[in-house]
Parts: sequence; structure tokens; C-alpha cells
Amino acid sequence: MGLDSNLAQALLLAIPLFIAAVAVAVMVVSIRRDPRWLGNAYLTVVALAMVLFAISTYDTAGAAIVGLLTMAGFVGSPLLILGIIGFLIVNGVITIRREGLRLVNALPLLLGLALFGAVIVFFAGLASSSVTAAAAVWVFLVCVWIAFLMFCMVLYGYVYSWVVQGRRVDWVVVLGSGLRKDGSVTPLLARRVEKGLKVQARQLRKGRRVPIIMSGGKGSDEIRSEAEAMRDHALSQGADPQLVLIETESTNTEENLRNSGELVLASAGVPATARGMIVSSNYHTLRAATLARELDLPLQATGAPVAFYYWPAAALREFVALVKPHLVAHLLVGALVTVPLPLLMLVLNN
Repeated sequence: MGLDSNLAQALLLAIPLFIAAVAVAVMVVSIRRDPRWLGNAYLTVVALAMVLFAISTYDTAGAAIVGLLTMAGFVGSPLLILGIIGFLIVNGVITIRREGLRLVNALPLLLGLALFGAVIVFFAGLASSSVTAAAAVWVFLVCVWIAFLMFCMVLYGYVYSWVVQGRRVDWVVVLGSGLRKDGSVTPLLARRVEKGLKVQARQLRKGRRVPIIMSGGKGSDEIRSEAEAMRDHALSQGADPQLVLIETESTNTEENLRNSGELVLASAGVPATARGMIVSSNYHTLRAATLARELDLPLQATGAPVAFYYWPAAALREFVALVKPHLVAHLLVGALVTVPLPLLMLVLNN
């Protein structure tokens, strides 16, 4: 009897480990097949959750740590929410003051105010009628769902960057952004160029003469093309002039990638099967990679750092851009996640 009990207990403990192992295996296979697929973001979070759950089923120090973190999350969630709201509002104000009043720069401020309003609606709704309480719970679940999606994409952005770093590439393309009024590169664009040169230098040290393409046209408020300014900055950093090409016609990321691919494949010494590396700012890496996948271009992406205060606004913009192409699917899944509980509350209270 005791043996059967021990066997049953061992099987119960093995089930979470098996599920976690399967989740990790599916994630690894999917990422190895194509790290640019956005679905990997959700597989990564599911695999992480399964691993933490498996750890928590054992009477070990790891289980104690997972339990303490979970408890701390529940107990400290009100302070965490208030901290996030305060951070977003302050960051939004700082970003607007430094970068100007534009919608993208105001995103952290708007999100912080929206979350503050959601908190008020939630607590006020719980103290009111059953209909209002159900609406308050729905608002809360919507906020949780959006936060979950953002967490998935931010986390996978770091995972993706780690997965693709150091890969062999045959060419590098640096994406342009706005110039200063005098036609020189901004600090953000300078960091992109310097990151691109580091990627190129890594290949050069391995004996591969890899061209780097500076890609960006001339904006209506710019005195020259972004590509020309980027080339000049690259040369000032010691780049080999023979390995620096410019693409001056593109006006958006899709054109950056298509035009640069055509340019590099037309140059001597680059095979038709060449694989490239996109260099942009770190907040833009995942979207650039997914776009390359949609265009069926053999490109991965890596990111240059940006000022800390600017990252939240830029990341929020990228999140919206990543969700938008699959908006219907996200809305349907979001409805399945957020609607049943409020409906059940209404049914039980009537």
C-alpha cells in the first residue's frame, strides 16, 4: 500500500516536470525554426510559467523562492501598480519636455493616467451595483490582459536579441532616423551606426569582408539624406570606405529592407543566398525582425541602446505596432479571457 502511495506521489510530481519539459522543447524548436515569429513571445512566457510551476511542486529551496515571489506579488501588487502609474506619468512628462509634445512622446503619460482612472473605476465599481461591479472587474481584467501581452513582447525582445547575437551574416543594414537641423546624425542615430560597425567588425575579425549599408532617404525637413549623414559618421569612426554603401531612397522600414537588399545583392562578392543583420534601436528590433519575416527576407535584427527616459514611450509605440496587424485575433482572445467572469457575476447576482 505504501509503495503504491509513493508511486502515485512520484507520478504526480513527474507530471509538472513533463509538461514543463514539453513546453520548453516546443519553445526551443520554434525559436530555432524562426526566432522572428511573434508567437515565440507567448511560447516563451508559457514555458517560463510551466517551469516555475514545476519547481513550486517540489519541497526545495527553489519552491520556497517561487512561493515567496508569488506571495510578494500578491501582497505588493497595490504598491507595484501605484509605482508603475507614478513612473509612467513622470516618464511621460520628462519625455515630452525633452522630445516635444507629440502623441508618441505622450504615450507613457496617457497610459499612466488611463491606469489611474482604471484603478478608480475598479474600486468605485466594487462598492456599487452588481452591473457596475461586473464592469469594474472587466476593466481590471482588460488591464491585466494588456499588461500580459506587453510583458510577453518585452521579455521576448530580450530573448530574441540574445538568440541572434553573434550569428554569421553576409551584410549589415543600419536603419535611418531623423537628422539634426545641420544635417548631422542625432545621438540615437549615431548609436545605431556604431552598433552596425561593431556587428561588421565582428565579421571582419573572422575574415569575412561584410559590407554595411546605411539606409535612409531625405526627409522634407532635412538638408540631406540620412544615409549620407550616417556614412559620414561611420567614416569618422574609422570604417572602411570600400565597405560602406548608402541607400538614399527609402522612406520607411519596409523600403529600408527591400532597397538595401537589392543594393547589396547587386554589389560584387555577395551571394544570392546572403543573410543580413538589421541594426536599429533596441526598442525597434523585434518589429524590424517580424517585418523582415513578413517580407520573406533573410534578415535578423539587433539593437543599439537608447536613452533610458525615451525607451518606455518608444516601446509602447512598438507594442501598438506589433499588435495592430493581428488586432482581430488579439481582440477575440482578449474577449475570451476578460468577458466570462463579469458575465458570471451578472448571472449570479440576478
